[in-house]
Amino acid sequence: SITMDIDVPKGSVHVPINGYRVDYSLEEFRKEKQRVSLVCSPMSEVQVVTTHATDINEVQLVVIDSSYEGDEVKEVQRVDCDASGGTLGLSFKDQFVYLPYDASSQQIKEALESIESVLSVAVSMNSGTTACRPFDGHSAGSFSVTFESM
Repeated sequence: SITMDIDVPKGSVHVPINGYRVDYSLEEFRKEKQRVSLVCSPMSEVQVVTTHATDINEVQLVVIDSSYEGDEVKEVQRVDCDASGGTLGLSFKDQFVYLPYDASSQQIKEALESIESVLSVAVSMNSGTTACRPFDGHSAGSFSVTFESM
């Protein structure tokens, strides 16, 4: 026979406990790793990536990866840029393009479409008329890129 004293689990103050599970084995329990795959339909969404830095020489990389093979969904990336000078670097599949901080939507479009695997993008300015501008207490430079055709 087995006698057990079990305390109320932490975090269960507001949830009634209606039972306990006891795992029992004649052999030692072994830690195991399980690979879990998640399958879901893509949904249109906006992912906001915001960076802010003082004027120093640095490279900031944002890497987004997927092995999704279902129906195509147009990717929209929003870039917020708080800067009053320098160069903005964008990359896609390890290919980089560099733009002046005050690049126009047309300059951003042409630079991204110069990347080998990018056929067509649409660029819209969300705040102001340039890629970057100093934060004014409410907003900084902001633009969105819609990847139309790859």
